[in-house]
Amino acid sequence: MLLLRLILISATIFLFIAGFRYPTVYFDVQMFNLLFICINSYLSLKLIKKLIPPTFTTEERKLYNKYFSRYFKPNEYKKLINQARRKVYRVNSTIINQGNGFSSLFFLADVSDDGIRLEMKMNGAALRNLSQFGWIGIMEYIWVISKKSLPEAVANAEYGTWGINLEVNFQIGEESGESIESSDISENENIIEIGDSVSRIARELIIYEWDLEVR
Repeated sequence: MLLLRLILISATIFLFIAGFRYPTVYFDVQMFNLLFICINSYLSLKLIKKLIPPTFTTEERKLYNKYFSRYFKPNEYKKLINQARRKVYRVNSTIINQGNGFSSLFFLADVSDDGIRLEMKMNGAALRNLSQFGWIGIMEYIWVISKKSLPEAVANAEYGTWGINLEVNFQIGEESGESIESSDISENENIIEIGDSVSRIARELIIYEWDLEVR
């Protein structure tokens, strides 16, 4: 497609220049040729730009290779990730409170340590731990658009509410469900004390957030 377009542009440029060598210059024909050259040159540049691979950070490339490559082309993924806000959450922080207004989608990009869990709760009861590459807010989004279109919901400030809590915790074990309180975390950011034992962990997870904006 791109090659054919470039051939047609080259041929039209030749006709445009040759047209001035005739005794009679047809203004309407020359204007059509010029317009054809300008429009197709612009469209060709956009096609060429798509062929140039975008530049990713190490983390962005890792996310693309492990998850997003199944759904997006590199340039599409670059546009998506550029619209997101990258946030780092530590142990004992809350990402979402139940009952708050729903206005964003979240993507769990990376968990730095196996002991860290993003706990999903409803009415104080634990539901499950969210795994890496998990989405947060899909159910709320479906609820909003099932009631009315997203532009209408935004215009009327009817985002709906979160039906869940999301909290970052460090768990002693999968089965115990016991979480470490902030008082148990030492001042050294890479050390956490559990009784008589000491574990070295990074104690953080990375989340990308997309605002639901309608323009």
